[in-house]
Amino acid sequence: IRQDIDNGFSLDARSNYDRIINDLSVSALWRVNSAVDLTAGYSLINQWPLDDAFDFNKSVTNQFRGALNYSPTGAWSTGVEGGYYHINYTEAVNNNSNNITFGPYLSVPITRYTQVRVAGGWQWGDYQRGGLNEDTTQLNSFYANLRIENQLNAYLQQSFGVGRGNNSGVVSNFTAQTWFRYAITARLNQTAISSGVYLSRQRDSGG
Repeated sequence: IRQDIDNGFSLDARSNYDRIINDLSVSALWRVNSAVDLTAGYSLINQWPLDDAFDFNKSVTNQFRGALNYSPTGAWSTGVEGGYYHINYTEAVNNNSNNITFGPYLSVPITRYTQVRVAGGWQWGDYQRGGLNEDTTQLNSFYANLRIENQLNAYLQQSFGVGRGNNSGVVSNFTAQTWFRYAITARLNQTAISSGVYLSRQRDSGG
């Protein structure tokens, strides 16, 4: 679970702040056979808010993740993916937590130039008590997302995404989020230009 703060237009009075994130990661890929791959990885993530008013969100996250992928032909793939995350805050405002995410996915081409990926599963979060945010809510909820990538021509690619899940909260244990994203990318030689739109509806736990 990573904090995902919208720094643009918002219909709600949500908190925005700048931050530095240092992500030190290592990953490994094991080709079990011609159809099965196993990947595993670890990340140490340090977050430092640049706004003193949000110093309480300074945190260290230990993240373990893995996936088992089956693709007999190389055209489509399916499997399971998951992760374990331990989040430790340096101040006693938000609650430290242990989080688990796990679920299946399927990626399949529907035309020569269009790829669809759908994923879903469950998220669990065990949050300590005693934080000054006074949030005692525990996370036990589903996530789901759909992504469609389409190659319009030799230069233009577009993607659509919609989903529902939970991220770490700014002043709460977690934030439930439903989102929609559209992006279009133009590539010419070694140059890529992207534009898009992102819409989300968010609800903090404990509220």
